[in-house]
Amino acid sequence: MALGPLLGPILGLSFVQSVFLGALLALSSTVVAVKVLMTRGELPALHGRIALGILIAQDLAVVPMVIILPALTSGANGLLAHLGLAALKASGILLGAYLLATRAVPWILGHVALARTRELFLLGVVSLALGTALVTQFAGLSLAFGAFLAGLVVAESDYRTQVVAEVLPLRDLFASLFFVSVGMLINPAVLVSHAGLVALLGGAVILGKAGIVALVVSLLGMPGRAAVLAGLSLAQIGEFSFVLARIGIDEGAIPPALFDLTLATALVTIVLLPLLLRGAPLLLQGLERLPAVGSRLTPPAVSGANDEGIPLVRQLRARGVPVIYGDAANPAVLEHAGLDRARVLAILMPDAAATGAAALQARRLNPRLDIVARARDIQDVERLRRAGATAVVQPEFEAGLEVIRHTLHRYGVASQELAPLVAGRRQAFYQQPTAE
Repeated sequence: MALGPLLGPILGLSFVQSVFLGALLALSSTVVAVKVLMTRGELPALHGRIALGILIAQDLAVVPMVIILPALTSGANGLLAHLGLAALKASGILLGAYLLATRAVPWILGHVALARTRELFLLGVVSLALGTALVTQFAGLSLAFGAFLAGLVVAESDYRTQVVAEVLPLRDLFASLFFVSVGMLINPAVLVSHAGLVALLGGAVILGKAGIVALVVSLLGMPGRAAVLAGLSLAQIGEFSFVLARIGIDEGAIPPALFDLTLATALVTIVLLPLLLRGAPLLLQGLERLPAVGSRLTPPAVSGANDEGIPLVRQLRARGVPVIYGDAANPAVLEHAGLDRARVLAILMPDAAATGAAALQARRLNPRLDIVARARDIQDVERLRRAGATAVVQPEFEAGLEVIRHTLHRYGVASQELAPLVAGRRQAFYQQPTAE
């Protein structure tokens, strides 16, 4: 929320409007960020897990924001009374939600499940969610707060796994409808008439959020590369910002022009997110050349005496397996591993950016090295080859190819016939041109 007070005076906003703007800009899109990270295969990576943790914390922070921000419109005199009343309502609703979660919901879902009818079970879950949301709205809070509580209530049920399985298709459907509705709210005239302001605010959001997240994550002791990548993953405006913006409009806290500006800026930052992550390796290479920043992005090699606190390394060394713990894209780590004397290097990390960086550094240290790299998808094949990989393997494609070979073999196709078929399909896959 630090961006609000900084940008508020520039945009001519009042204190309350600046606070609202800060809240709108602070939230990132969980749906967009997780989808992009999953598509790139980077969600299990360190920066993906860091980004996911921050996104969950932001989603949880929406609940007090929904309660506190509307109270700011009551002025200094009525602020404490408004906050107290909202807190009292929220406490009562939370108590009711706890009683529902421990007593009523298990009984209701249990009887619905006895019918063994998926439609009835799904209808019961939807009714529970909508009912809880309507109760919170009647109490003067928001539908979003009620939906959040409904999720907590269902999470305490023994049927949570079945609920998740039933509502996953609805989640994807409603997520699509949500973004379609947001797109319909965006005024194209704002993008045209205020293009400069939208570009300025979009740049401030991307640089500000990425910089703040990277700094905080780095100060918490995380590696510099992971901090930068996590910051880039969160450098956009999220879906809950639209909910808060609508609350601000209804409460008269922000003008419609600021709402339109927020939507236009959100569109720009969301569209730019995949491009930011795709250009992350170049950005990291540029930052590594900066004297004050480069040392944070290229941590020193970890010798055998420094990693005794890592259980996996300790267990492998106890079995006599030579292990070096460190960043595979760090030249010092690669030199410590004796890469100049190696014949083959296999890079099997799921993080595409880290794999490309490791291949690039390894090729610089040993031009004759045979490098086998793992590709996340077809888009990474040519990119990894340009980075220095001798051979690129895409695990999902190879698994599918083996399934086809096994199936045809069971149907009587001889191995002599299968060999050229498999070889031709593999050659066609790995040599087809890819769009950057």
